[in-house]
Amino acid sequence: MADNAMARLAFFITVFLFTFSVLLVILVVQKIIQSILRKRLRTLISEDSQHDLVGREAVVTRTVRQNKAGRIQLEYLGSNLLFKAISDHKQYVGTIVQITAVTPQGFRVSRVYQDHDDANRLGDETDPTLKKTVVQDINVERRS
Repeated sequence: MADNAMARLAFFITVFLFTFSVLLVILVVQKIIQSILRKRLRTLISEDSQHDLVGREAVVTRTVRQNKAGRIQLEYLGSNLLFKAISDHKQYVGTIVQITAVTPQGFRVSRVYQDHDDANRLGDETDPTLKKTVVQDINVERRS
């Protein structure tokens, strides 16, 4: 009787390992096919200079650096879509950018608007003495 139980246990373990191996092979093949198709799609998109998204505005959701891709979000056909983005200049989270081109690395973007926080981050600050004067004027008004 113990022999029969051990044989069943060995059979179930063998079936489990075989099933696991088959699923693992399917997963690896699926990832390889997905990678190949994604590269092909990027190539096709970059060859299409009249892409629908070129010229649209998007919002940076992950900082875009000069040599490192970030992420942008835009609304297209009623859906919020996330894409990789590259730029010649650093684009911070929340910056509104315009898609200027499509490349295999992602969408190339450039800044559309520049708010006060972006100006400070880029080093385009106003004169520090001017800031000090404004702060002093505010403090004088509060005391009055």
